Amino acid sequence: MAKAKSTSKSSKIPGLDAEDSYATGLTLKVPVSNAQYAEVGNLTPAKVRALNIKKENAKLQVEWAREWFEAVKELEGARKEIEEIRSNIEKIHFKTEREIDEYVLASLLAKAAYEEHFREWTARKTEELGLLTKVTNDEIRAVSAEFSDRVRVWKAKTDQRIADSSEKAEASIAQIGRKKDNGQAQRDAEARARLKAFTSGKPMEQVNAIGAGSGSAYNVGNTQVALLDKLFSFGK
Repeated sequence: MAKAKSTSKSSKIPGLDAEDSYATGLTLKVPVSNAQYAEVGNLTPAKVRALNIKKENAKLQVEWAREWFEAVKELEGARKEIEEIRSNIEKIHFKTEREIDEYVLASLLAKAAYEEHFREWTARKTEELGLLTKVTNDEIRAVSAEFSDRVRVWKAKTDQRIADSSEKAEASIAQIGRKKDNGQAQRDAEARARLKAFTSGKPMEQVNAIGAGSGSAYNVGNTQVALLDKLFSFGK
């Protein structure tokens, strides 16, 4: 009977930036002239990520160069049109100044008439303010009492809302505490997703966010399961 293949796995998971953990020990004979591509065969997640970032930046530079060229053409055309507009502005400026002078004169004449009106208005205001002082003390007390009663009612309603909210919150917290963990399968899936996001060059805040809010985020330093074994079925 053939001997069963060993299925033992390493108890340590290499980190995303642990270069020694991905070494192959291969002897590579084919030279690669372009230095930036010469590390194929000795790659790590960090090196793959760096190349993917360069690739995306190069594509962006091409897009910007095309946009820049179009902008130069539009800018030069706009400069010519602006000079024409400036010339027209200068022509109408002094015509407008003459019209504004007439508005200013009308305003000055209106000011004198308003000053007469304001003296009359001030006298009427003084008389009407005097009427306000004749309001009875009983009426003032009644308004104050009505306001105080409304405040008491609002406070009672607010206190009840707070009590109801606290009761609901406690019930929700108790329910959350009773939920079961999704299990090792979910943590493994999140670990694979983070490694894929890391090597594709995504920003580290997006890499670290994967699984972070689930309460079962996979730790690349976990010693219970080997990450490469899970991803590539090493040892099976």
